[in-house]
Amino acid sequence: MLWMNESEVKWAEQKNAGHPVLRPATKLLSAMVDLANAKSDGWCYWPKPGNACVKLMEMIQDHPVNATPERLKAAITPIRAFCTRHKFPFPGTETPTTVRLSVQLCQNNLSDGSKTYDVLIHEREFGDVTTLPRSTTIQVSPPTLRDAESLIDALGRLGGAERDLDTERSY
Repeated sequence: MLWMNESEVKWAEQKNAGHPVLRPATKLLSAMVDLANAKSDGWCYWPKPGNACVKLMEMIQDHPVNATPERLKAAITPIRAFCTRHKFPFPGTETPTTVRLSVQLCQNNLSDGSKTYDVLIHEREFGDVTTLPRSTTIQVSPPTLRDAESLIDALGRLGGAERDLDTERSY
């Protein structure tokens, strides 16, 4: 078994994206690399998380036919023990991220007298206390005001979006 460095883990994650057993295995290994990088000097300098992942790395490097759910379960056991021993959350069981949507309706008055509408969807992610919120804005231009209001109502039903009616914008 060869020790997998970060680039080999990322490559394996891409290569095994369609495999039913190796996909979760490589995602777990990638999460352990990220955990080691976040909690120490890095994956390559702290051997304990890598030692916990030896069975997982062996399974990933072995032929895909030999990857079975039972083997994956056996490879997870030392990883779970490592996380418990060091009081780290097992990857995939962290506090879920909260996403807040704010929807803004903008009416555009064009020079020819016609009007268009933009729906701006502002998305902010809040992780745990140590991470800053990330913000994303998506602009959708439905053809009519009725379509814009339907989109806003649908988003509100999906995620409890806050509705913010903006003043007119002229171009």
